[in-house]
Amino acid sequence: RLQVDSLVATLDRSKISGTAAIEDLERGALAFDLKVDAVDLDAYRPPAEPGTGAAPDATPAATRRDAPRDAAAPTPLPFDTLRTLTVNGRLAIDRASLAGLALTDVEVPIVARDGDLRIAPRARLFGGTIGGRGVRLDARRSPARLEIAQEIRGVDVGSAVKAYADSDRLSGRADARLELAGTGTTDAALLDSLRGPLTVTVNDGALEGLDLAYELQRAQALYRRQAPPARAGAPRTPFRTLSAESVLAGGVVTSDPLRLETDVLEVRGAGTFRLSDQAVDYRLTAVVREAPRTDASGAALAELRSLQIPLTITGTVRDYSVRPDVSGLAKARVKEELEKRGDEVKEKLRERLEKLLQR
Repeated sequence: RLQVDSLVATLDRSKISGTAAIEDLERGALAFDLKVDAVDLDAYRPPAEPGTGAAPDATPAATRRDAPRDAAAPTPLPFDTLRTLTVNGRLAIDRASLAGLALTDVEVPIVARDGDLRIAPRARLFGGTIGGRGVRLDARRSPARLEIAQEIRGVDVGSAVKAYADSDRLSGRADARLELAGTGTTDAALLDSLRGPLTVTVNDGALEGLDLAYELQRAQALYRRQAPPARAGAPRTPFRTLSAESVLAGGVVTSDPLRLETDVLEVRGAGTFRLSDQAVDYRLTAVVREAPRTDASGAALAELRSLQIPLTITGTVRDYSVRPDVSGLAKARVKEELEKRGDEVKEKLRERLEKLLQR
């Protein structure tokens, strides 16, 4: 058995301290309890392929959010190494950065034995926390099985989306939970096969650059062949709750149902978000729940109360657009009129039937 106490080391720009040991020299069983002051995990990602246009002295493409995915061939999993690996350790990191996300108070317990590797990271992220059962890689059989079960609580979603997609279009506090699983014999096969449920709830937030109430008023004006109303102030939609029950499969997050509730609107629908290019495609239905008549805007919305108005959201996380379906509004109007005059139509049909029977 070999143990090193009061270990102090430097790896690149990271300072490491703690204890490390080989508890069984014959089996190579490792144990450690280490603390790292800071680490930039993006610096250890594969560099971009040659010919992407990066200047020779520019910041490495691996540290940029717009760096393309590594196009190298999939890497086979080292089954022999994983099955002989024996580890029982803990890694604490004061600050870590990954894909633009700034993590603090990171704690990573790592346990591996006979091809069963378990990592349960916990950290603080943008005012919230990350935790859960963590990541399990079971390489005791081939193909290996990868399981990921994590929870996010109270994260500032505006800061997270800004870091991930360089977008200012969403704000609020988010809770999320995911349980994914996949199998494969290479790193790429494992990641591409990941599937499972993903639920997200954002409270007390806003859609920036988008005014849903105004879009409905504009649809009403188009339906009546009138000029669109003037917009008052910067486009913004504050909401109470935005939630989605989703499934990840094949790199696409399919949400069904997707719900949005504001002081005035209820929005329901479904759609997809593609991870590779951050493309969004949602088909929604908006219902005006309450509309104060204190101004022309409120009066216009009040006329749409209880109508089901179709909406489409397309584009990317950074640049999406919302289009009300004017034909759908027309259908909703016709349906409303039929429902209002239902008794009148029934009475006329009854009278006609009685006349026919009397002949």
